[in-house]
Amino acid sequence: NGKPSHTYYQVLESKNGKSLLELKPTTGRTHQLRVHLRYLNTPILGDPIYGDEKSAPRLMLHARDLEITIPSSTGNIRKTFHADAPEEFEDVLRRP
Repeated sequence: NGKPSHTYYQVLESKNGKSLLELKPTTGRTHQLRVHLRYLNTPILGDPIYGDEKSAPRLMLHARDLEITIPSSTGNIRKTFHADAPEEFEDVLRRP
């Protein structure tokens, strides 16, 4: 009975039965990415709710780019923040 939500995804790399994905949610529902990937029977590694938390040392979900609007007294400011994925993502992909 959830509300409609949409996520676009692209497989960037696959190794050892695991894949690195780029996910782009177009709606902002709680747990949206986690629910959608579980629905596709490809849960996010390390997900304790929708997958197998023992598959990775932590939830392997990372926001590479985040764009937000910051209100200010002179008008809204649109800011984009970028952070490369942690090295441990590549380490987990390499593991058999």
